[in-house]
Amino acid sequence: MGPMFMLLLLVVGFGAFAYSANKRWRLLRIGAPANRFDRIADRARATWNYAFLQLRMRRYPIAGLAHMVIFLGFIVLLPRTLILWGRAFDESFNLWVFEPEGSIGKAYSLLKDVFAVLVVLGALTFVYFRVIKKLGRLTLNVEGLVILGIILTMMIADIVYDGASMVRASREASATVGFHAWEPAGSVAQFVFSAFPDTALAVIRHLGFWTHSILVLLFLNLLPYSKHFHIITGVPNVFAQNLDSPGRLPTIEDMDGKLEREETLGIRRIEQFSWKSILDFYTCTECGRCSDHCPATKTGKKLSPKHFTIDLRNFLYENQEELIAEGAAKNGALTIRMPSTAK
Repeated sequence: MGPMFMLLLLVVGFGAFAYSANKRWRLLRIGAPANRFDRIADRARATWNYAFLQLRMRRYPIAGLAHMVIFLGFIVLLPRTLILWGRAFDESFNLWVFEPEGSIGKAYSLLKDVFAVLVVLGALTFVYFRVIKKLGRLTLNVEGLVILGIILTMMIADIVYDGASMVRASREASATVGFHAWEPAGSVAQFVFSAFPDTALAVIRHLGFWTHSILVLLFLNLLPYSKHFHIITGVPNVFAQNLDSPGRLPTIEDMDGKLEREETLGIRRIEQFSWKSILDFYTCTECGRCSDHCPATKTGKKLSPKHFTIDLRNFLYENQEELIAEGAAKNGALTIRMPSTAK
């Protein structure tokens, strides 16, 4: 299925992502030091509970469930993407462990189809909340709808590819098209395509294959420039969370000395935020849940933690080159570690 084109696609796609990710990494390093590599067991436990089990999402039953489904869908469907990329070089490629006739392959096919449908439903749920119900805490913008459109198209393209492939396999074996319990979504699609001639079927199959393969790389390269960057930064951000009691403010070291020297006690410049705070800016999904739980916002004051965070992130991105150059000039080798006594 076009091995040279796929090779070029992968090299360009991952090369472009590496370039963007490197810029975000360098920008992250301008932040002040913060020790977030202590208490590894506690951090691993919190990461499991809040990044993978997503316990906090349960505060919002419908939206939370949709988010969890899409998150799990990305994990489940990652091997599928690798399989499709590999099939450009070898059409029988199944990642060595997901052979169609094997028990592991059948189980994965069923899991993949179920989650492809669930991800479609989850994405449609978010479209509903943004376009029809118009939740006040959400910001309706083109970016969010484009990302949801990409997710929907990827899932549908995968099902289309499966359906067309199943029809082709049936014709090659001179067999009757029938329902396959291990591939329910693909089976439904094959009934739709069973009346198509071979030429049209080949076009549909290639369209599904390349649409999924290309959109995954396009989606990857959009992440560093959108709120969906949290797909990459979310897990490490949860791991690096503050493990102190909720609401506890960090102590200010040498406060009297700082007052005498007329130094800033809080934050005056963007680079005075810690690297962890900058990671927080990257990870903001603009969902508005922080505003929902902000005491000041609840009293009717104009303070919006969501928009404050977005403004800080936008300032970082808009001044990225200057901030990176300034940070490099001040520190030959910045580090995100601090002595264990630091907060």
